[in-house]
Amino acid sequence: MARYNIPTEVQTELKMGKHFMLFDVIILASLGSIAWLTKGFVYEPLQYVYVVYAILVGFWVTRKPSSNPGKRNYQVMLIALRFNRTVYHSIDINALEDEEI
Repeated sequence: MARYNIPTEVQTELKMGKHFMLFDVIILASLGSIAWLTKGFVYEPLQYVYVVYAILVGFWVTRKPSSNPGKRNYQVMLIALRFNRTVYHSIDINALEDEEI
């Protein structure tokens, strides 16, 4: 019977350097390219500022927040936007204490 090595972690990201992953580089290149292609819609003296701003936003969205290190900022924003107020609601601590007693 053949033995197969089963990896314990299958979600390892491909590193492109010390701090950048392949996904980060793809997102930054995509945002920079889209900004470069759409810079004609922006007031001419501010076109290069627009491209730099788009790349900086790319750095922020691909950064992992300290409050939720398993996700990236864009994932945290999507979770917050899809927040269902009928499912998630605040819990009254006093009511919980009364039930436990």
